[in-house]
Amino acid sequence: MFYKDYLKTKHWRVIRKRKLAANDFFGLKKCAICDTDKNLQVHHLTYKNLWNENNKTLRILCNDCHRILSFLPKLKGNGRIIKKWLKLRKQVLEIKEACI
Repeated sequence: MFYKDYLKTKHWRVIRKRKLAANDFFGLKKCAICDTDKNLQVHHLTYKNLWNENNKTLRILCNDCHRILSFLPKLKGNGRIIKKWLKLRKQVLEIKEACI
């Protein structure tokens, strides 16, 4: 089974829902990188234990940070650029939130 097919399974939908609900219960339903609570996804830190995930191998990320994180292996040596971008993005979101 391909990973994209796995993400459509009932098993993954239940795991994803539980991760989001557990973090919401503790007030942590936000992106682990930039702290936004918009467009959240659940990210696998490893694909070795598909069908047997646990909380330690899953992270909640927003769509933007998830896409950037997906490109990190392809951008070897450019980690500083990504870290600066993520820091700047977090600052922009904080300013935007303060203006609301």
